[in-house]
Amino acid sequence: MKGTVEENRQALDRLYPRWIPATIWERFLYIADRYPKNEFVIFDHDVFTYEDVRRESLRYAKALMSLGVRAGDHVALLLTNCPEFVFLTFAAAAIGAVKIPVNPAIGRIQLHSILSRSDAQYIVLRERLSLDPDAVPNLKSFIWIGEKLPFEDAVKTVCSVDILREAEELPDDDIYKYAKEHGDPFSMCDILFTSGSTSEPKGVIELHDMIMRDSFATAYTRCYEIGRRVFLPVPLYHVMAYVGGLMTCMIAAGTAVFLTKKFDVSYAVSVMKEKRINDMQCMPITIQKLLNDGNLKPGDLPDMHAAYWTNCPTWIWKKGMEVLGVTDLSNGYGMSECASSVTMVSPEDMVGSAAHCNGRKKLGGITETDPEYGAAMEIRICDFDTGKVLGTGKQGEIQYRGPQTTPGYYKNPEVTAASFTEDGWFRSNDIGMIDHNGYLYFSGRYGDVYKINGENVSPQFLDRVIADCPGVVAVECVGVPDPRCNAVGAAFVDVTDPETVTEEVLRAFCKEHLAKFQIPQYFFFSDSKTWPRTASNKIKKAGLRELAAELIASKA
Repeated sequence: MKGTVEENRQALDRLYPRWIPATIWERFLYIADRYPKNEFVIFDHDVFTYEDVRRESLRYAKALMSLGVRAGDHVALLLTNCPEFVFLTFAAAAIGAVKIPVNPAIGRIQLHSILSRSDAQYIVLRERLSLDPDAVPNLKSFIWIGEKLPFEDAVKTVCSVDILREAEELPDDDIYKYAKEHGDPFSMCDILFTSGSTSEPKGVIELHDMIMRDSFATAYTRCYEIGRRVFLPVPLYHVMAYVGGLMTCMIAAGTAVFLTKKFDVSYAVSVMKEKRINDMQCMPITIQKLLNDGNLKPGDLPDMHAAYWTNCPTWIWKKGMEVLGVTDLSNGYGMSECASSVTMVSPEDMVGSAAHCNGRKKLGGITETDPEYGAAMEIRICDFDTGKVLGTGKQGEIQYRGPQTTPGYYKNPEVTAASFTEDGWFRSNDIGMIDHNGYLYFSGRYGDVYKINGENVSPQFLDRVIADCPGVVAVECVGVPDPRCNAVGAAFVDVTDPETVTEEVLRAFCKEHLAKFQIPQYFFFSDSKTWPRTASNKIKKAGLRELAAELIASKA
């Protein structure tokens, strides 16, 4: 890493000698005043310094206010990665509006549902979408930032190019004054909708201070040097790119590098080289493509020393260290409900830890120890049925509480109440175990675990084991109903060569590394690109279970 663990944390301590709760806009101004010339965001080859982002964010804030947007109003962003996404994020934060980032590629029915349930009043978009204004009851205006209007003769459509031009005449002081009068660190800043991999997407309430604390804890745990340059081939409407990426970079006056188009390996490598990337945060499928198709060799990315990948097969961690020269590999556990993550592997942990566990509780630094505003996150494992707190090495439900925990789901009191214990612990519905060193081991969603003759089987565990078989590119296991055993396992496998990595080879590997009842009864070979996924590119286990049932029926 650049600088030692101690040096980097001391630099963050000097930058934040006290933790005073602040809005996202106030925290941004704090950094922009101190590092105006530092590069903040890069989209492909377009570079924006902190001063550039301040200027553009003020323009968009004035444009929003000229349209009538005020503190507490709801603004939905139906945008893919682009500079305007960042400008509007800080513009909304400045005037106290609530941002609702939405994947514009989701289906029409789900899109209308999200916009309606989130009480969206203003919708920002730049691409023509199949949207019915009447399906969004609180809608006041579409704000169009593209070249052509999305709806002909739509009275609610506003061209923001003209609005921006008119807003330039308004004084910046109006925004600063309004932000100061209406800024509340403990007010809602975002409604982030879950991926919907297990149920209908829910609107997670995010607070300003909640996001800022989490971002600081990530930078502190991972020992960000001031000015770290992070490559983020992740959509900005995803919490990993937004909180774990953009906001964490801001905490350390760093640079967040995004792509505006679909991930292309050769193009991504060229951007990483040109922009002197230090760190890369992405999903497993992305790093898998990079390592398999990037033609990279040691020394090609001389500035890269860190990476954060989530729950990858062992071969990815090993190859990543060899090919990319990464010495600081991190993994973690989290969700939108805790702003980003609760646990994380830090540079102080044993090399290779990221391949086997999800790290320890993040270090909060001054956010935990400040005499007036310090507060720490807590994590525990409990029995799903009784709620009893379990000891070291026992598997149960992962629960957490603290200042980075959501207050609940927007206008969903029943689900909110069911998601918390009486003493305020958030029930994740995830299965995990904490060992005697404090490391968390995530085993999967409670609904994904299946029973074979009374024995619990974790698909997540099977995925990790089978992924270590030579020639396996990707694997996803699910449980399917069985009249004799209650359930049996079905493994979807993507391999390098189907002629050599056969079902017999996989069964032999499983017999060596798994208990007999854990070995999947079915193996289905296919390209992992064809597996059902959510809008945020997560595997849809329910979709795989349906597909497995169809394939089993066709075999029968």
